[in-house]
Amino acid sequence: ELIPEKKSKKKYKVKTGKSKSKPYTGLIIDCKDLLVLPSLMVSIKGENGVVLYSDKIVNRESIFEMDGMVSYVKTLEQAKSFKERIGDNPHVISAVKIVGENKTDVLVASESVKKLFLNKKNLKMLQECRVIFISSHF
Repeated sequence: ELIPEKKSKKKYKVKTGKSKSKPYTGLIIDCKDLLVLPSLMVSIKGENGVVLYSDKIVNRESIFEMDGMVSYVKTLEQAKSFKERIGDNPHVISAVKIVGENKTDVLVASESVKKLFLNKKNLKMLQECRVIFISSHF
C-alpha cells in the first residue's frame, strides 16, 4: 500500500494476484520541459496526492548503493544507458508538473501510477532507487 499525503484519503493497492505484465526494472520520468532541481531527497506523487516515491519508501542502503534516490540526465538515450540503475525494462512516464517548495518533487498522472502497480514486483524496483529524471536544465 502506498502512502497518501495527509490531505488525500485515496490509496493505491498493489495487486497481490498473479499479473501477466512483466515487472519493470526501473522508472524514467521525463521532466525535460519542466524545471526540476537536483536534490538528495525527492518525492514522486500522483495527481491525487498519493506519494509514489519518497525517502519513506526506499531502502536506505539502496540510496548509498545507487548514489542517491535518483539520477539526473538530459536525454532518454542517456537514461536508457544507465542499465545498472534502470535495467532492461524501464517504465517511462512524463511528469505533469514540478511541485514542492524547492522544486525537487514530481507530479505524475494518476493513470501512470496505476499502470506501474499492475505488478506488485514494481514496488521493489522503487525501494531499490531505480529511478531517473530527465531534464534539459542540467
